[in-house]
Amino acid sequence: MIIFGKREKTSTEAENISILTGLFLREVVRAGKTEEQAAMLWRQRYSGRKEESRPAVKAANNEVAQNLKVLLHKPAGPGARKHK
Repeated sequence: MIIFGKREKTSTEAENISILTGLFLREVVRAGKTEEQAAMLWRQRYSGRKEESRPAVKAANNEVAQNLKVLLHKPAGPGARKHK
């Protein structure tokens, strides 16, 4: 079990959340979006829908919000992280 928010999730549900958020975050990083643009795009795609009230979607929203700031401020591209 993995805990997202206050509720435990099954491993399949947690994997689905991670896949959804991972694909979205990779897309916005590759497109060179700013944090604000990415947050707006996420809201346009996934917020305001009926399924937003589902716990899995809420968890995905929280995960994206937490990771967006970190990922969009990292240098991207080949050679961005050079190991010594």
